[in-house]
Amino acid sequence: MNRRFACAATGGTFDRLHKGHAALLSKAFQVAGRVLVGITSDEMVRREGKRLAQVVESFPERVKEVKEFLKRRRLLGRAKLFKIDDVAGPAKSSREIEAIVATTETLPGIAQVNRLRRRNGLAPVASVLCRFVCSEDRRHISSTRIRLGELDRNGMIYSRRLKATVYLLTSRLIPSLKKPIGLLVRNSKKPFSAAVKARKLLLAAKPTKIIAVGDVAVKELSSLGVKLDLGVADLKTERRRVFSSPKELGFRYSKLLVASNPASRITRSLVAATRRGLRSEKPVLVQVSGEEDLAVIPVVLFAPLDSVVIYGQPREGLVLVPVTEKKKKEMLALLQRFGKK
Repeated sequence: MNRRFACAATGGTFDRLHKGHAALLSKAFQVAGRVLVGITSDEMVRREGKRLAQVVESFPERVKEVKEFLKRRRLLGRAKLFKIDDVAGPAKSSREIEAIVATTETLPGIAQVNRLRRRNGLAPVASVLCRFVCSEDRRHISSTRIRLGELDRNGMIYSRRLKATVYLLTSRLIPSLKKPIGLLVRNSKKPFSAAVKARKLLLAAKPTKIIAVGDVAVKELSSLGVKLDLGVADLKTERRRVFSSPKELGFRYSKLLVASNPASRITRSLVAATRRGLRSEKPVLVQVSGEEDLAVIPVVLFAPLDSVVIYGQPREGLVLVPVTEKKKKEMLALLQRFGKK
């Protein structure tokens, strides 16, 4: 293959290596025999002030993902990986780098690199543009959007998979849904015992968002001072009305949204309300007319990564569900087994 450059460089955070990262790396190896791949340090990630920076994978995890990708493509032998603490990295002083491969978002950094190279008596590097890879909504795939829980690494948007007006719970699915889908924190004889244990776990985990589904979870966690970002409640416990007003839950919300959702269903109304609530920067309560039991599924699908969803397991305790990419896939697969209208 006739490559334009002996050596090129590219770089980035490479958090949750996605289809766009794959295109950037592939482009670099198409145009150069050797490629220096700069990966931002954890310190640089914090300085840059990225959204949900606390959720960005650690430097060793990101290096491992890049290496595994290059190994699968049989490119690792032509690569050199290194840590960068600033935009220029070694490109400001390296004589072997002839070009930098970048997206339109990072192209301005090449001008900065060339200014530094001129000061160091070096020839400027060429710029090679790699086009953005777009998701289903024609916006470019980014690690930020993945961290926010909007899409997966291939650009699939979770909300676009919930197209039905109503999802119907079928009898064959009931046994699966009776099992906890996360960590079961069991009750003891003491009041609020499961909530007390859950509170300790939440304080240690410091989740992106804390979401409680069900009146018991909302009431008990709020009573213990847990600051919920989203609560979903129908003012009933085991299908009996126990609260006359949402204010009796003790949850200090800034906005109240209302959703209609009959038993054994996930309606478009519930999907829209939970999604809207999760987008808010202030605490939101979704009051459900009907039943909220199945709200855990859309909540996990739309919540930012590293959030925790808590719901009640009848007569057993509370279930804590960490929101991960894997858990989102599980919920999506589960939803596809529902009946649809």
